[in-house]
Formats: sequence, structure tokens, C-alpha cells
Amino acid sequence: DLGLSSAAAATGERALEAALRAFGPDHVDTHRARIALADARFRAGDFERADRGYATVVEALDRGALGRGPLEGSERAAETERVEALRGRAMVARLMGDDARSRDLRREAFESAMERLGPGAEPTLVAKADLASEPLDPEEREALQREVVNDMRTRYGPDAARALTAEENLAAFLAEIGRTREASEIRERTLPRLRAARGDRHHTTLRSIESLGLMKHFAADFAGAEVLIREAYDGRVAAYGPDAIETLSTASNLAMVLGQLRKDDEAIELYERILPAMRAALGIEHEDTLGAWTNLAQCYNRVERFADAAAALEESLAIKRRVLGLDHTFTQVAMEELAAAYRGVGRGKDAYALGRVPGVHRRDRPPAGRDRPRCRQRGRARSRHRLPQPARRAGRPRARRTGCAAGGGGRGRAPVPAPFARRPRALVRG
Repeated sequence: DLGLSSAAAATGERALEAALRAFGPDHVDTHRARIALADARFRAGDFERADRGYATVVEALDRGALGRGPLEGSERAAETERVEALRGRAMVARLMGDDARSRDLRREAFESAMERLGPGAEPTLVAKADLASEPLDPEEREALQREVVNDMRTRYGPDAARALTAEENLAAFLAEIGRTREASEIRERTLPRLRAARGDRHHTTLRSIESLGLMKHFAADFAGAEVLIREAYDGRVAAYGPDAIETLSTASNLAMVLGQLRKDDEAIELYERILPAMRAALGIEHEDTLGAWTNLAQCYNRVERFADAAAALEESLAIKRRVLGLDHTFTQVAMEELAAAYRGVGRGKDAYALGRVPGVHRRDRPPAGRDRPRCRQRGRARSRHRLPQPARRAGRPRARRTGCAAGGGGRGRAPVPAPFARRPRALVRG
């Protein structure tokens, strides 16, 4: 809880050795020590060993044949540890991007707890809350989230920490499906109570602070977003350290907001510090890593460090094309930023060649320059994307048709407004 993950892992190893000597490998307290050690390794970023620890508990308890139906005594305690181990494995799978496996593990944990421990047991409620956070059908997920909120309020009270955490999870889901106003109202209502119940440095409080800051960012309140996300970042650094995964994600969001405020030097410094850690912790193909890479290149271009932007984008663009595809926002923004960087360093031909790659243009933008179709009568560019003719004001002369539209049967350009119709052709083309 203090963020001393290495010390926690070392202590967990000693505790597990003591439990093995005192109780043997199949005792409930030994399994509990294994789960505590796996939790510490998960916090330290050692996901592979954490997953092996959780899997050892599940396999050992499955071999023990706990039976079906309600359990009593030590068997009930063992099933509680089995549910905890399944939840741990789901956390690892979710963090590594395997959403299908995470969903299956959390559903297994919930159904097993529901059958063996009962619907009102604490492990059942926690497993239901975990399942409600998975990408299920929206209606099913909202129903589960609201059930969890009501169950937690009934069992622990409306101001209890677990009930407030359930409300924060509901707000996160509503924001995800676009109901941001409801989500913002819930968070503004629960955040002061979360601070009082769990403290300013608890991970649930920090998540609520960061999420509320992101909502302000999406509402274009960048100054308010910076205050909240910076508070969340400082809290995560103090709680988990600067290189923990939670801290890196918050740092990336803070750098994004700084870029929107045009504090590009501070944003660049933050991105350059966290990107190597994100590559090491999440991998070079993770979407969060690729998004931070793209944002860093945008900051480089804004401060006219075009060579640095080109180097960063050339390295990442091939990965984005392969992993995300040409239609993904990160890929298209990266190609546009790379073209701008090429123009900045005087590589106009490379920028032009990049612009001709299929899929580089946004779908809401018409083709530009030499990519536009040509008029066969005079060889002048003519856009396929016709804009609607503005309404003619009273007394305004009718717009003329110029170029190939004159006498062309309506196949040429759209009417040109009168003030521009008599300009010399050289000025129009220039």
C-alpha cells in the first residue's frame, strides 16, 4: 500500500517459505501467502511470475476437489482464496491486453463464488464488480454495475469505501459509453466522500481524480484538467513510484493535457522520460505506448524540431500500420505528422509520396493538390467534393460560371461568387 513493491515481494517470499514449513503446500494459509506474494509481484511489474503464483493456487485447489454447492469451514476459506487467485489472473490478462481471457476468468470467478459462497458473500460481490468492469453487452454491463452499487450500499452503507468504489466504477462505464454528463455528476458527488473514506493517495481516489480530469479535458477545460491530472500523477508517484504502470499511464495523460495547453517543452520532457519505461513495461506494440509516441511527435513538430519528429515517427509508423491498421486514428495522425516533419526538413518529395499512400487522408477531408481529378477541357484541377452553394442575398448579382463550366453542360466547377469571378487567371492559379 505504501508503494514499496520490492520490499513487499521480498517479505512475501519469506512469508511463503515460513508457511510452507509450518503448514505444508496445501494449507489455506499457504495459499493465502502465495496470493499475497503474487499481488506484490504484480505491483512490482513482474507479471509472468505473478500469473504463475495465481495459477498455482487455482490448480492446487482444483486438485483438492472442493465439491459442488455451498461450502463450510476451511473449504469455504479455500474457495475464497480460489476466487481471489482467479481475480488475480484476470488482472494480469487484462493488463496484458488479453480481454477475452480476462472476461472468461472473471466470469468463472463470479459463477463459482455465486454457487459455492452464496450471493451475499463478500467475495461474490467483489467478483460481480470485477465482471461488471469487463467489455460485455452494454445493457448487461450497466445492469450489473447498478446491482453492485445497490448490493454494496445495502451491505456496507452508502458512505462506505466499497460502495463509493462501486459508484466510481459505474461512472467509468457511463463515461465509456458516452454518457459523460451522468458520469461527471456521479464523480463530483462521490470524490469528496472517497477522499474522506480512503484518503487522497488510495488508488480508487486517484483513479477518480484522474478520470474527472480527463472529462474536463474532453470538455476543453484544459486548465482544470491539468490541476486534477497533476494531482493524480503526484499521488501515484508517491504511492507507487515513477516507473509503475499506473504512474506511466497518468504521466502520459498529463503530458497530453500539457500539449493542449501548448506547454510543449514540459510535455516533451515528460514524454521523453516515460516512453522508455512504457516500452519496457507494456511493450512496443501496446496502444498506450503508440499513442504517447504520436503525441510526442506532435509536440516536436509544434516546436519545429522536425528532425526529431521524423526520426520518432519513422520508427513507430511501421508498427502502427501493422498493429492498428491504416484506418486507425493513431496511424493517420502519425502519417500526417510525418509528412509535416518531412516538409519541415526539406524532404518535400518524401512528404508527397507519403500523402499518396491509400488511407492517409481523413475521410472527412477532400483530396488536395495533384491528387485531385483533372478537368479534361482545360487541364485544371476540379474537386469531386462539391460544397453547397450559399444562399444569394437580395440584390446580389448572380454568380458566374468560369473555366470549363462555361457552356459545359454543368459538368465543370461550381459557380464562382461574383467578387472573385473577374480576377486574372494567373492570380487564381497562384
